Amino acid sequence: MYYLLKRIIFIIPTWFIISMIVFGLSHCASGDIVIDRLTNNDQTTSNTYIPDQIYAEKAHALQLDKPTFYVSILPKAFPDTLHKIIRRSERRNVEHLIWQYGNWTAIAQYYNAIKAFSRKINLNLSNLPSNTPSNTPVSDSLYLALQRNIDQLLIQSDSNVIQVYLKNLNPQGDTTTPFQKEINDIQQKFDYLQQHKQIETLYIPSLHIYGVDNQYHTWISRFIKGDFGFAKNDQPILEKLSTPLSISVILGMSSLVLMYIIGIPLGIFTALNRHRRRGRIVIKLLFAAYSIPTFWIATLAAMFLTTQFYGLKIFPSVGMAEMPIHTSLWQSLWASKTHFILPILCMCIHPTAVIARHMQGSMQEVLKKEYILTAKSKGLPIRQVIWRHALRNALTPLITLLAQVIPSILTGTFAVEMVFNLKGIGRTMIEAIYIDDWTVVYAVIMLISFVVLCSNLLTDMLYKYFNPRVL
Repeated sequence: MYYLLKRIIFIIPTWFIISMIVFGLSHCASGDIVIDRLTNNDQTTSNTYIPDQIYAEKAHALQLDKPTFYVSILPKAFPDTLHKIIRRSERRNVEHLIWQYGNWTAIAQYYNAIKAFSRKINLNLSNLPSNTPSNTPVSDSLYLALQRNIDQLLIQSDSNVIQVYLKNLNPQGDTTTPFQKEINDIQQKFDYLQQHKQIETLYIPSLHIYGVDNQYHTWISRFIKGDFGFAKNDQPILEKLSTPLSISVILGMSSLVLMYIIGIPLGIFTALNRHRRRGRIVIKLLFAAYSIPTFWIATLAAMFLTTQFYGLKIFPSVGMAEMPIHTSLWQSLWASKTHFILPILCMCIHPTAVIARHMQGSMQEVLKKEYILTAKSKGLPIRQVIWRHALRNALTPLITLLAQVIPSILTGTFAVEMVFNLKGIGRTMIEAIYIDDWTVVYAVIMLISFVVLCSNLLTDMLYKYFNPRVL
């Protein structure tokens, strides 16, 4: 029990460290998840301005309006309220301005002036009659031009580019231009910012504590409860991954059992017949199987063994069996059972060679032990010596190999699923990468890391069982 608790205590912080890395990667991904979700739901298009209210509501639903982590250690120039700037592009721009000038007070005044002007333009634009002539001071085209320049000011941090867009707000320098007061206010605040830099604040560290009401805590708490969030199309990720997980589990577990059933006897056979011709032939075949990549084997198998073109349609074609739309998951999997045979065999070839080679070396070492020689000298049949006395000790290295085999199965599953057109967890993850659906990608990574850590725990428990001397 103490050994089990010690291993669990080691695994829990490891998994949380992985979760923090994955969470950090999610904030490094390109694009804006809020805009992606809104444009995907056809509430607007990617070329249309999304009102702040709609953006804020979606960000709140995604828990993106909270601090990122429990604490943050940043230069003193950075405030503890930066997360309240909801739009990601605007927040990134403010961060760049802070790194340039260090004067948060002046930056906040400059940013708030632009936001106030933007809201005023949007309000007037929404209330503007559709038949307003274009040559009037308050024409539709004038508001749109102002809005375009303001939108650029919100995401620009280069001083030269900012001056260009500030000039575009009133290109003629006309003091009678509408909103001249607001334009002058923005210009004055930017000039003040340039003249009052506080670079020294960038070299003074500051600690901000936010507590548990943050994005990471919300995300990991939901994940532990089985709530993986929502995909890009607002479908629950758990629902989206239910079928792929079932397919991958079938492929992975079947191949895991099969590779040990085949690999252990092959290893014993080659250990006993390594000096005979048949033993050398099997060893060479194992080396060949070990050196051939899984995806290449799967490609050749799908090409030559599932089509009539080469006259070897031994197995069903790639993909799942065609079933009615409302067929349940288990009915669909049962109907497709023959479609899994060839993928499972392809996944087994490389790991089986690894297991057989390790079993051969382990068995050769055990057969040299004194208790094995004593058993032989007593006249016990070689079969009884192997299976009753030698096998238990020879299996110990293979138990530790389990921690390497399971990740190998996962990577093999990715390639095999793509080749055989099986929508498992690997193919789902790759498709999610293609469409930038990163919430699905990170959920899959977390699940895979959990499986790998559990396989390590299982390996340690089995090793302890077969070798009680382990502390």
